[in-house]
Amino acid sequence: MRKALRSTLAMLVAGLLAGCSSQSSSVDPNRDASPQALPLLRFGPDEDGLLARAKVVAVLKAEFAAADSNHDGVLDSDEVRAVNEQRWQKDGQKASLLMDWNRDGVVDFKEFATTDLSLFEQFDANGNGVLTAQEFTGKKPVGR
Repeated sequence: MRKALRSTLAMLVAGLLAGCSSQSSSVDPNRDASPQALPLLRFGPDEDGLLARAKVVAVLKAEFAAADSNHDGVLDSDEVRAVNEQRWQKDGQKASLLMDWNRDGVVDFKEFATTDLSLFEQFDANGNGVLTAQEFTGKKPVGR
């Protein structure tokens, strides 16, 4: 009886340890991302769950260029209003609206990108410019 109990207990512990190790290596940002990291998923992490800061900047530059309808390198009040209306329609109360933070009458690329890049930096725990699937969860990897 004791031998059977020890054997069962050993199998249970082995199963738990195996579950822990596979859990830490199979993080899927689309499934396991911290709620605060969800806006970053729109930049499309690679299949392995990695998202490079360079990709985020490239996507933001393309979005900024598309919003800059008169191609003057900044967003005037009409362009800002159009972007904010799109964001409001898409995300409602969760929308991150553009603001002219430095009050110079326009929104430049830095102001346009601030929210997304700040969020990226917040989740880039090791500061290497690449978010891993684990970093999307906002938790430290097991074993660190």
